[in-house]
Amino acid sequence: MATPDKSALKSGYDNTMNDMREDLTSAERAWSRAIHSPVGIAIGGLFGSILLRPRSLMTGATLALVTLVGTFIVALIYHVPFNTTEPLIAFVFGWCIGLLYDLFFVISRRAAR
Repeated sequence: MATPDKSALKSGYDNTMNDMREDLTSAERAWSRAIHSPVGIAIGGLFGSILLRPRSLMTGATLALVTLVGTFIVALIYHVPFNTTEPLIAFVFGWCIGLLYDLFFVISRRAAR
């Protein structure tokens, strides 16, 4: 069986997307066109490869969990009103730490190969 060329793949993709978009509302259709355009795909790939790295998200989630438990215990012991801002800030801080870890160790090791 012969492999399809690029024009056949593109036309098949376009036909499938048009068939799927028929069931969407006009706002959903516009959003679908935006995120599946070449620019939308490039932006998604950029965010996925630089900002939404698994190690950085896991570091942020772990630090947020530890901070949430610690803040909850301190608030329970000292009868202080519990605030959920601290875990959110801790997640962002941990996410930044994870990004820096990826930048300095993982990406630099990959570049050294």
